[in-house]
Amino acid sequence: MTEESADPRTVPGQPDTEPLDTRTATQQLTDALMEFINLSRSFMTNETLRLNHAQYAILSRLEDRPDVTLTAIADSLGYDLSVLSRQAAALTEQGLVVRTKDPRDGRAWMISLTDVGRERLTHARSKRLGMVLQALAPFSDQERAIAARILASFNTGLSETLKRKGVPLG
Repeated sequence: MTEESADPRTVPGQPDTEPLDTRTATQQLTDALMEFINLSRSFMTNETLRLNHAQYAILSRLEDRPDVTLTAIADSLGYDLSVLSRQAAALTEQGLVVRTKDPRDGRAWMISLTDVGRERLTHARSKRLGMVLQALAPFSDQERAIAARILASFNTGLSETLKRKGVPLG
């Protein structure tokens, strides 16, 4: 690698062999995760995909659970119903979902993916996968596997911690 392109597998200013104390490592991990979230949101909302994080989550959830109420999706994603209603309205305007009255409860709305919504979700997933594949290109197969296992384990631990604290999960 040239000096202009730093190795993405290293922490800037931190030699690979120098051990970190727990607080420093935790802070660096937190900072890296926040940067990842911001970069991911920037990518998802660009003019190509035109979906924000909540909209992508809604479309993904609808693929697994067609004809579901807004309340059920809000509960499963951990969003406030008013936030989800605004996002569902935007998705409806774009023709990505259709809203219908719940036949069991006339006050509730059900939403489901349209063919256009399914196509947009497939396109967004493909673009997202391509972005991640490019970002992982400098890593070996073994490094990618290790990173996947560590992140999955981290997510499990964080999920369990949040559940114990009563935080709704998406």
